[in-house]
Amino acid sequence: MTFHYLLRKYKLIDDYFAEHFPQLEKQSAKEYRVLARLSKITEELGELTSAIHGDLNLHREGKQKKHQHSEVIKEWADVFNTVILLGIVLKIDIPNAIDSRLEEIMDRYNLKNQNTAEKNIGESK
Repeated sequence: MTFHYLLRKYKLIDDYFAEHFPQLEKQSAKEYRVLARLSKITEELGELTSAIHGDLNLHREGKQKKHQHSEVIKEWADVFNTVILLGIVLKIDIPNAIDSRLEEIMDRYNLKNQNTAEKNIGESK
């Protein structure tokens, strides 16, 4: 799965919203669309925080039973998805933005000459 493949899926989701909620496509509503995405990120981040608290056994006993590591994975993906959808609304060239920022970070920490061959996250070196 490539990032461009994922972006095509996100674009389909964004197009779905545009088709089913045409009121959000008016110029006066574009600001609303951005703010709605920001609110959604806040909501999803709160759910991720709660799932992580549960995964770390930091919830009170009655709430603890609802959370497992699988919830952390699900909520993390929801945050990621929502951030990407905000990027689409803001008309950001997402791959370029991510790549250029990663290059800046790698340069900052002198990692430019490190092996960046693709491997799965968590895979041993």
